[in-house]
Amino acid sequence: MPVAVVNRALGLGAYQVFRSDQLPHHTVWRMLGEGTYGVGLEPSTNRDAGRFDARDRGELQWLEPGQTRRYDLEIGALAGAEAIAEFETRVSRLTSDQVTSRR
Repeated sequence: MPVAVVNRALGLGAYQVFRSDQLPHHTVWRMLGEGTYGVGLEPSTNRDAGRFDARDRGELQWLEPGQTRRYDLEIGALAGAEAIAEFETRVSRLTSDQVTSRR
């Protein structure tokens, strides 16, 4: 699943690519203070409503002592219009492959 935040005027962006079967939820948070802007991109195993909500929905995941889990997550920066365009092309390929594989 590809996601990105891009500022075309500045030619900057940040992206993530992750597997939705491993990280089925994604939260984007923003801080829009005067003179300050912050954004967070957070793929996760649970919704952002918290542990109690996940438990009530039967979705809470946890690890037993000594248990491990592996997640495939790519994080990167997009510097310049060319890098942004290349990522857009990659997203188009990834999403068309997903549509084709579902048929």
